[in-house]
Amino acid sequence: MIVRQVVAAVVAFALLLCGSGSANAAEQVVVVVGLGAPDLEHVAAQELVSQFKKLFDVNVVLTDHIPDKHQHLVLVGGPAKNKATREIAGASWPKLSEQGFILRSFEQGDRRGVIVAGESPVATYWAVCELGHRFGIRYLLREDIYPNKQPLELSGLDVLLEPELKIRSWKTVGDNVLGPESWSVADQKNLLRQLAKMKFNEVVLSVRPWQPYFDFQFRGVSKQVSPLWRGEQYPLPRDAPGRTAFGTADAFTNPDFAGKQTHDQLVAAGVKHVRGVISAAHRLGMSVGLELAPLEFPREFKRAIPDLIAVPGTNDLAVHPGPQLQPNNAALKELIAAQLRAVVEACAGVDSLYFTLPEAAGWNEEVTSTWQELSTQLGPDPPKLSSQPTLDFQDHRGILSQSQMRSQNAEIDDARAHQGNGFSVRYEMLAELDPTMFYLSRAAWDKDVTARSAHDDLFITITGGQSISDRLWLGFGHIEAATALTVQRDNDFAVPSPNMLMKHYRGEPAPEWWETLNEHYTQAMVELYRARGPAAPRAQPLLYYYAKRSEYVLEYLACVKAVRAAGIAKQNGDNDGAVEQLEAAIESLYNAIDTLGDVAQDPSDRGLIAALNAYAYRPLLDEYERLMEGK
Repeated sequence: MIVRQVVAAVVAFALLLCGSGSANAAEQVVVVVGLGAPDLEHVAAQELVSQFKKLFDVNVVLTDHIPDKHQHLVLVGGPAKNKATREIAGASWPKLSEQGFILRSFEQGDRRGVIVAGESPVATYWAVCELGHRFGIRYLLREDIYPNKQPLELSGLDVLLEPELKIRSWKTVGDNVLGPESWSVADQKNLLRQLAKMKFNEVVLSVRPWQPYFDFQFRGVSKQVSPLWRGEQYPLPRDAPGRTAFGTADAFTNPDFAGKQTHDQLVAAGVKHVRGVISAAHRLGMSVGLELAPLEFPREFKRAIPDLIAVPGTNDLAVHPGPQLQPNNAALKELIAAQLRAVVEACAGVDSLYFTLPEAAGWNEEVTSTWQELSTQLGPDPPKLSSQPTLDFQDHRGILSQSQMRSQNAEIDDARAHQGNGFSVRYEMLAELDPTMFYLSRAAWDKDVTARSAHDDLFITITGGQSISDRLWLGFGHIEAATALTVQRDNDFAVPSPNMLMKHYRGEPAPEWWETLNEHYTQAMVELYRARGPAAPRAQPLLYYYAKRSEYVLEYLACVKAVRAAGIAKQNGDNDGAVEQLEAAIESLYNAIDTLGDVAQDPSDRGLIAALNAYAYRPLLDEYERLMEGK
């Protein structure tokens, strides 16, 4: 239960000062939240208090009743729970959907201020954040960036917002060291709070069968595998580049699983972890979905059903039906039901399920009927089976800087034109995602928002200049062009895997498109550094992070080119030339990883450093040492 910060004596004294003619009277804001209002409306009121203290030179009082006379009132919450809103709004309260909200200034005798309220508690929270946006706060994935303090002005607001796209979903967990599987519950809470400020209303947990988030038995076989990151390990030797991002740790791990070794320990930590994420999302008014492939199972269950075969790309951790198994197989239906029950019970509190199924005829019907039968056994309110939103925005799995905002603009427009229900976002790394997420968060509520207008809304506000925003538009345009080029020519070019770098170590000429890729990232880095110089101080850390990441990409591309040159030299019998090129590759890669270490901000940044050490730096050193021994 959230402690409601209404202390009668303090409030009475503060309100007495409001009407006493003191020097501070004109700088007093009274925030009124309803007595007995839902917890989330109290969270919204406290968020507003915190924002006002940073936005204005004012004293802010939080109370549950309206004073007799006051010219700076903020009424948080609708008339159903806030008597003050009911008194001021009277019969003029508009008809709103569950997601609708208003910002409405009022003047009633000696009382002046603004109503900040939604039809539901979460809509009231969004209303507070929208008010902050209109005062110049910009909500990003890792932080809020505030404008300079300004005069308090609560008049002139008359805003009613309803969403253009009703589902705004963020997919989390995954199974990659770069992604959310590396994030602790504490990290996830911080991110979810930022997403809530951007009015995202759903979190989807994407769970794979081998992960430590549930446990079960079937026909005498028990689940036994429970690793993170498909069982990969990421040690951090003392000489590893980028170590500044890890302190004294000797390996990269998710802190929630630190020290856990046995299957039982990992599962206990995993269930606690996933329930912590679910609880954090619910406290912010988000619904929680669970995405899983109900025909994939931990590999050990092949002992129960021999016709299960390995799922490609899972390090042999998962199995699924082979060609001999039909959708109506009785044992298979029992296994599906047993696993679904275990997952839903472990992930207690999820609101909906999303199934990923093969397109072959029969599977959808059989799995759906199995779930419908099982759901009647799971209590009065089991998760509902849902369909995916119209749009599913995903990254391209690689380790290079990415942007897709311009292409998403066209997809959002198309979804609106065809009454799309919303979108989901699945990204492993936050990296340069801020402008894209900002665009999606605004376009979901306003059909007139474009990629460019959102970009300017964000960057002119935080940097202070149109010319700076123009440079950043060019810079991100080059990143987007590089993203599209990589997808078109080689979508696996820089995907983290054990052979991600050394697969380029071969005696073939480098493709011409590598030069174009390098040119795009070079221009991106130039524009990002140029934009940072004249930008307002509040924006400089963010722009520095973006610029350093582009610098890292260029060093990595230089490494790849040197590895290819070494492969050509080796094939031509030029061992000295191969050694020389490998030395250049090692230097570039060390610089690339160290550059990341200088600016790492979140677990995905650190996961990238760990992956580069394991999959690129160590194999490169091993090959260099092997060649040196042969000299």
